[in-house]
Amino acid sequence: MTINFTMVFEEPYMIGLLLKKSDKLFIDLNDGFNYTKMFFGNLSEIRLMTKTANAALPMTFDWTNEKMALMRSIAKNMYWAMIGLIGSQFIMLMLRRVGLLPVWILIEYLQLIAFMPIYNFRLIPYLYDAFKPSLVSHMILFDRTPIYDELDNDYFNSNYEFYWLSVGKLFQAFFWGGVILVIIFILNLTVFIFTKCNIQNAKCKAWF
Repeated sequence: MTINFTMVFEEPYMIGLLLKKSDKLFIDLNDGFNYTKMFFGNLSEIRLMTKTANAALPMTFDWTNEKMALMRSIAKNMYWAMIGLIGSQFIMLMLRRVGLLPVWILIEYLQLIAFMPIYNFRLIPYLYDAFKPSLVSHMILFDRTPIYDELDNDYFNSNYEFYWLSVGKLFQAFFWGGVILVIIFILNLTVFIFTKCNIQNAKCKAWF
């Protein structure tokens, strides 16, 4: 007989977290229970040779859990707040002519934070969403990659998949990095050309 069942854990974000290995689920059977096989999930099959069986449980991402769903909604709003913060700082510092070093330092720290979950850390699952807004610093702007959306289903390993950092999103970072490189080259070339020109207006010359 096949028994289909669904389990909901009270604290799913604690599963597979405290130990640097997967937690285990144990099932004890009542005396007299007639058993031959039991299935866990859709893929794994475990033959019961005794009255107790166990199955490994990886880190569980149950986004129907109230706490984890709340953290995810906060992360989505913080994603746009982070874009606004970087954009406003860039504009304000540029207009005030005090240099852009503060915003570059901010972006540098955000990039360091963005990579933290990828290192083999066992963070509480909803904390992955807390770090996700910092991906803005890598110019990862879309959940689904335009044009090459098939790359959104490819991941380097499970840590990248937990963080939703697909090959498509890395492609976004590469593409926008190339765009920024071209813009910087054009701006520097433009400034160089104007500095070599014989500009009569003193204010324009000073501005360039």
